[in-house]
Amino acid sequence: MRFERSSLASSLPRPTKGGDPDEFLEFVSVEVDDRLLLRAWTIHSLLSLGPTPMLVLTGEQGSAKSTLARIVLEITDPSEMGLRTPPTSLRNLMIAAANSYAFVLDNVSTLPDWLSGSLCRMVSGTALAQRKLYTDGDQVVFRARRPVILTSIDNVITRSDLADRSLLMLLPRIASDVRKEESQLWRSFEEARPRILGAMLDLMADVLKIRSEIDVRRAPRMADFARTGAAVAKVLGFPDGHFEQLYGSNRRLSAQLTIEADTLGRGITEFAAGLIDSWEGSATELFHDLAAAALRYVDTTGRDWLPHRQHWARD
Repeated sequence: MRFERSSLASSLPRPTKGGDPDEFLEFVSVEVDDRLLLRAWTIHSLLSLGPTPMLVLTGEQGSAKSTLARIVLEITDPSEMGLRTPPTSLRNLMIAAANSYAFVLDNVSTLPDWLSGSLCRMVSGTALAQRKLYTDGDQVVFRARRPVILTSIDNVITRSDLADRSLLMLLPRIASDVRKEESQLWRSFEEARPRILGAMLDLMADVLKIRSEIDVRRAPRMADFARTGAAVAKVLGFPDGHFEQLYGSNRRLSAQLTIEADTLGRGITEFAAGLIDSWEGSATELFHDLAAAALRYVDTTGRDWLPHRQHWARD
């Protein structure tokens, strides 16, 4: 079916002309360099031309992560469900994907390996076969490739494969003198939403006209998104290569934070930073030095280093 509406789907407003694609940025708090990336992500998720990187919103309390996620959701795929808690199984994740086009996993504190791997497949395209109810051998297949938004206070992306498929944004804390009441914010947004959607659709049409002509040099992992982003930047009047520079910096930041989220990775980074020139010694001596550096970031019950610490004690 070309169009399918689930019971969770809410209505989009009737778009109106004359809007500004930058108007929705008035309702969110993102760093200047992330604004183009956010517009590119929104346009690419609407186009659904290839995989869309997972949009990861992190920041301290008061940075309006959930508000930003909900605003993007209201433009791309408004839902009665709104923001979701992390699923407890792959089946629940696939059911959520089957009933929504885009969805938000809100306030995630930890990301277990099974969910990290499942989200990797979700943004690229995945399928799940289950036994059909009331049958012995028939199966039903859930297929999905979805735009996903994840919000968390701390960076929970610890696996490089998911980090490579993510667009990370560190949101600044909103100052008390510019913070708006939530009721006022949503009232103003609902009034502007028809114009915002109309401007987004006009921008999307302009991107479609030139997208195939864009030359993406050194295509990254999410090459389809990179092409769309470069087209968005060109339509909006940014210089050639500007989007590629921003996206490249974002990918490097994501890789850096992934290393810092890993105990061993932080230990190696700390150890290497303390070297004046080079290091020489046996494997056991190296292990002792790395362990000493890594243990600065965990307490005596730190699970990440536990197997290594036990081996160290036996040695």
